[in-house]
Amino acid sequence: MLQTTKDVHHRGDAYLNLACPVCGSLPMPYFERDGYYIDRCPECRFVYVRNVPSDATLAAFYSGYYGDVNEFVPVSRKRLSKRFSKSVENWWHARNLVRCAAGRRKLLEIGYGEGHLLMALKQTQRFELRGIDYATGPMAYMSANGIDVAQGSLFDQHYPDNRFEFIVGFHVLEHVQHLGEFMSEVRRVLAPAGRVYFVVPCVTHFSAVRRGKNWKHFGPPGHLWYFSVTAIRRFMTDQGFKVLSAHCISNRTHLTVLAEKTS
Repeated sequence: MLQTTKDVHHRGDAYLNLACPVCGSLPMPYFERDGYYIDRCPECRFVYVRNVPSDATLAAFYSGYYGDVNEFVPVSRKRLSKRFSKSVENWWHARNLVRCAAGRRKLLEIGYGEGHLLMALKQTQRFELRGIDYATGPMAYMSANGIDVAQGSLFDQHYPDNRFEFIVGFHVLEHVQHLGEFMSEVRRVLAPAGRVYFVVPCVTHFSAVRRGKNWKHFGPPGHLWYFSVTAIRRFMTDQGFKVLSAHCISNRTHLTVLAEKTS
């Protein structure tokens, strides 16, 4: 449970974490960057920002990502090496997600970014696709390619209960303003036995440990939460999910988790 300085927390308000948001343990101060204080949990090894900014602050921070509609450049217009690497990467991700979905078709990608993954998933012809993101730049391009996308947060969409069967987020959890509230909404719009697949920076990866405070993923307000495998397993379980897999075994400092909604 998130501990705040207020008796009543209103969604979207700025707040303070006075204890570990995952296990409730008292934190150890780690360091300060750009006015944000980062703490470490000695129990579950979760690392997090203590003074979380408001949702409005974060929305303003992300609104310019990828430029506006006139500035956005799709990957098809970038240099050949970039197109090739992105095509291979997203082909692999799409193939993996078909396996993880296990027949679930109604897919939502939260934070679709430049739309590379949604385009690759469309080619599989296995999903009914929808995407959301704070950024507006890629929207016209995605719509022109027949993919339903919307601007704003998950809360802004007001989806009905049980709307999706598979929810995907690549480097999304570390950005959300309030982890508990976000996952409650994910669970609400997810169908019974629906699945989630998240990729986040892994704070216990050997590269992250070696670089310490200089690890490239430390960068509030863009990144607010830094998971260990222990922390992500506990967090997902407490949020009403059965963890099917969670691992941080990669040449990149990424942690992946696949989990299924419990009854």
